[in-house]
Amino acid sequence: MDIQIIEHIKEKLQVVINCRQIDDEIMRFKYHIEMFDKKLQAKKIKNSLH
Repeated sequence: MDIQIIEHIKEKLQVVINCRQIDDEIMRFKYHIEMFDKKLQAKKIKNSLH
């Protein structure tokens, strides 16, 4: 295989890997936001009962 083709494929693979890592980080961030939102809602409900 031509070395340029191999380098091109390596670059494309690196982009895919980086996108997956970013996607994982976004999903973790989304989870933390959802957990924070649930805690905040629970706190609001608890405060409204008093």
